[in-house]
Amino acid sequence: MRGKNSVAAMLKKMRLLRGLKQRELAHRTGLQPSAISQFETGHREPSIDNLRKLADALGVSIDFLMGRQALIPSGPQLEKILRHARQMTQEQLEELARFAAFLSNQMKARPRLSAAGALPPPSSRGNGGGHPAKH
Repeated sequence: MRGKNSVAAMLKKMRLLRGLKQRELAHRTGLQPSAISQFETGHREPSIDNLRKLADALGVSIDFLMGRQALIPSGPQLEKILRHARQMTQEQLEELARFAAFLSNQMKARPRLSAAGALPPPSSRGNGGGHPAKH
């Protein structure tokens, strides 16, 4: 799976996996939502500069978006985390791994914003996994 269709399919797959709408990815990259749509449908190919912006926003490499590499998270946020991790003890690294798993699970369980930008009513959201609500 390489070439134009590969980029289109991978871009859409990663955007959906990250829980982003086209307009949200556009905002993160500085591109127009219509450009994101055209990239995902294969009607337009992103430039190298736009591929870089898309890869950074999605936390993947350009090679991954092009179907040339397995998923290896990358980007400036990951580099910052790795810089800190290199200075940690084994115990701290284990704690970091537990916290990363917690955040990942929290993201999967978090309700999406509605089209109007509001969360669903509190009765349909729960209170964050059984923890008392903070006021």
